[in-house]
Amino acid sequence: MQLKRKHLLMVAGVAWLVTLAVYLRALSCDFINFDDPQYVIENTGIRSLGLDFWYWSFCTIPLNYWTPLLWISFAIDYRLWGLDPFGYHLTNILLHALNAALFVLLADHVYGQSPGMAKTRHEKRLYLGIVLVAGLLFALHPARVESVAWVTERKDVLNGAFTLGFLICYLRYLQKKSDDLNGRGKWREYVLSLLLFVFSMLIKPSSFLIPIALLFLDWYPLRRFDRDKFSTLLLEKIPFMLLGAIIVAISIIFRMKQGGFNSLSDFPMAVRTVAAGNSLVEYFRLMLFPVNILPYYILPRAVPVYYIYKALAAFCFIFGIILFRKRFPALTVSVLFFVVTILPSLHFLTDGYQTVLSPRYTYLPSILACIVAAPALVFACRKIAPAAGRYQLSVSVGLVAALLTFYAATTVILIADWKNSGVMWSKVIATKPFDKAYYYRGLYLAEKGEYRAAIKDYSTCIELATRFTLPDIHNVYAFRGDALAKAGDFQAAVDDFTTAISLYPHPLYYYHRGELLRTMGRVSEANADLAAAGQATGSLIWLQ
Repeated sequence: MQLKRKHLLMVAGVAWLVTLAVYLRALSCDFINFDDPQYVIENTGIRSLGLDFWYWSFCTIPLNYWTPLLWISFAIDYRLWGLDPFGYHLTNILLHALNAALFVLLADHVYGQSPGMAKTRHEKRLYLGIVLVAGLLFALHPARVESVAWVTERKDVLNGAFTLGFLICYLRYLQKKSDDLNGRGKWREYVLSLLLFVFSMLIKPSSFLIPIALLFLDWYPLRRFDRDKFSTLLLEKIPFMLLGAIIVAISIIFRMKQGGFNSLSDFPMAVRTVAAGNSLVEYFRLMLFPVNILPYYILPRAVPVYYIYKALAAFCFIFGIILFRKRFPALTVSVLFFVVTILPSLHFLTDGYQTVLSPRYTYLPSILACIVAAPALVFACRKIAPAAGRYQLSVSVGLVAALLTFYAATTVILIADWKNSGVMWSKVIATKPFDKAYYYRGLYLAEKGEYRAAIKDYSTCIELATRFTLPDIHNVYAFRGDALAKAGDFQAAVDDFTTAISLYPHPLYYYHRGELLRTMGRVSEANADLAAAGQATGSLIWLQ
């Protein structure tokens, strides 16, 4: 019995609708004062779609990596919504809902080419239930919240749409290849998949290892190793690898020119390896038990001893599943796909003095795990259900629905953490506080006119900071000085700007101290500072 395409599209539509409904709460979220100002609020580059914009987006790298398609999406949002966060969140939600639908289609292609799922396709209701569960496992997992509710992470949802499209087209190419189709159709699918892969790279380069990870998919569940040579399988991926390597190289070269990436002397490889192992354990835990998720995690720069044990456990686990790969192929392929695709986020190529562990990094790595987990979950529930007698169908459906409901409810709760910067950083401070979290909350409080509360947070940030955790601490002194000035404590404000100048004599600091001194009637000192400031004027910004 052939599965009708309209039934599959209906299931994809259900996944889209459920995902949209669960994430609607994010429409009430504001921008966050971490990265959103640089990417959207203060980014004048996205405020026009003229010729200058196209040169700026494609021929320059204003922030971190080469992501021209990301700037195009933000520019379109700005044209439609200005700086209203509602529109930006709406776009993120619609993209993630689209990804839920695409995931259903991707799961169908994987199952359709998997010998182990051939029989299941003849049980239409069961099969449609499995592909729906696959899409919802991916879309509703609480680890997705950061990627959707944070405007800056448009990178994840937009990159995800192109990546899922590239994988669908690639699997369609494999299907036509196995059907001995030698005409244009087969190669049209291949070229389209290659094009979509390049588009995904122009949004977020971290997807460049997915073509390599596809070799695991070839092994299981597609089982192409049984009929094709490894060289043939590898050859299919080489164009993707080459184009991906070129785009990554462009981004890395430009980022290095901007002064990015830590040196090995500053962050030794042994420390990076231990941090990577610890993060792997945390990501595995997060995927299996998505509880106690924070909006932001900062790993301590001084590696705790227990990180070493966690890293050893992670590496032993990976070695073990490779050793027993024939007994546990589904587990093996899920873990290896996950590890390879999350590798760019595992601290080996660190950028900045903060080592971050973020749930958003699991967006693409979790793809194969969700596809493999869906039938395993459904079949496990069917095995449990017979004990319920004539209610076995209701019990099996109820068990699966209970897990998805837990995911959905947890997701809705976590979205509230992204309501605004104050709520977000308060959640982090209440659970796992670190120095700069107080700075960001202080920044939010100062913008709201709560200067005394902001001063208190800035002061806590300074007390907790060290040379390793916050080398740019001069900024915090300057912002505290600004808050003190607005609270009417002029002398303390002058003292803070004096400290900031001693640490980092930037003209902007001289300008603000000069304005303060002039307000206090100390004209000669003020004139000296304003002369040192030169043309520098305006509000404070973070200076590195």
